[in-house]
Amino acid sequence: MKYNLSDKQRQFIICRDRLSAFIGGVRSGKSFAGTVKSIRLARKRKTTGAVVAPTYTMIRDVLIPLWQQLLPAKSVKNFSRSQHKLWLKNGSVVLFRSADVPERLYGLTLDWFHIDESATLPRKVWDVMLSRIISTRGRGFITTTPNGHNWVYELVKSGELSTIFARTLDNPLIDPAEVERAKKILDPKFFRQQYEASFEAYLGQVYDDFGKQ
Repeated sequence: MKYNLSDKQRQFIICRDRLSAFIGGVRSGKSFAGTVKSIRLARKRKTTGAVVAPTYTMIRDVLIPLWQQLLPAKSVKNFSRSQHKLWLKNGSVVLFRSADVPERLYGLTLDWFHIDESATLPRKVWDVMLSRIISTRGRGFITTTPNGHNWVYELVKSGELSTIFARTLDNPLIDPAEVERAKKILDPKFFRQQYEASFEAYLGQVYDDFGKQ
């Protein structure tokens, strides 16, 4: 199945590194890119993967609809709404999980995972999910808008993740006039964080901001 992707989305999706990140501005196609990358892994061979989001509301209203939109129906064997579990005809299983209680993520053995809007979550979620792929040497990736100089900033800065940065304007579907309007009326730091995928320091902190485009 062919997808209409931006250059930044394509770079992230085809990245074969074990750990990767798509750090993007609002409407840069973060969740879309993460979903396409997940679907490619699930369809390539029999795997068990997990899609993780901050809340079940986000799972229900954003990520499951994206999977329904992008995954070819011919690949689906069954889907349980009560279990938030998807079975593919090739034997792959995809679990949709909320990260509001990280301890509930223990016990899984995974070949891959995708954490969406990871910067809004505590570091423990990443640590738990990383431990779920240790026996399989699986792949893990995050998609998120920056949220200050938190653990995502530190992880990206460490170089442990292959990271793609995407501004809102890197999405060809976005009207540049709308972004320019937002730039005029929003707080400059908030604009850079939300539209330019820049890691911004708040509360008087001073850091080198490597995330600016």
